[in-house]
Amino acid sequence: MLIKRLLPVVGSIVIASLASCATPYGSIGLLGGVDATPITSDSEMIVAQGNGFTESSRVQQFVLLKSAQDCLARGFAKFAFVSSQDTSKSSAIIVPGQTYSNTTITGFGNTATANTTSCTTPGSVTPIFKPGATVIVKFFKADDPNGATGLDAQEIANNLGPVLQKN
Repeated sequence: MLIKRLLPVVGSIVIASLASCATPYGSIGLLGGVDATPITSDSEMIVAQGNGFTESSRVQQFVLLKSAQDCLARGFAKFAFVSSQDTSKSSAIIVPGQTYSNTTITGFGNTATANTTSCTTPGSVTPIFKPGATVIVKFFKADDPNGATGLDAQEIANNLGPVLQKN
């Protein structure tokens, strides 16, 4: 019976500790992250995944920062997204309801009386949303007219790098 009383408390502690587990910037692991696969000398596919505690905007920032970092690392100045796909996943945790009953029977002679008390715990459904994105990114040299409308990799790295890499 003690375990049944402690279960909600332990569950609350676990949820509270996981609430601080938003996806960190870095390679994809248990909590999510971002990875890139080269396609050509001037393009790559970037996959970013979050966990149930990660905002969609954070996954978008992962894609932007990874694109900027890889663009600069390959000697390019700008990048543009060729295609993108939302790879978010939705699920739910379902906890069924339970009813506990206790019946006391008292008898006297050939008469019996039953007294039943019940306690019902309602079920619950907790939705989980894990944001994700897969994009194809193309890199451009600074003087390439095809990249004139591309995003400035250095500016994005300067703005997002300190924000995402401290977490």
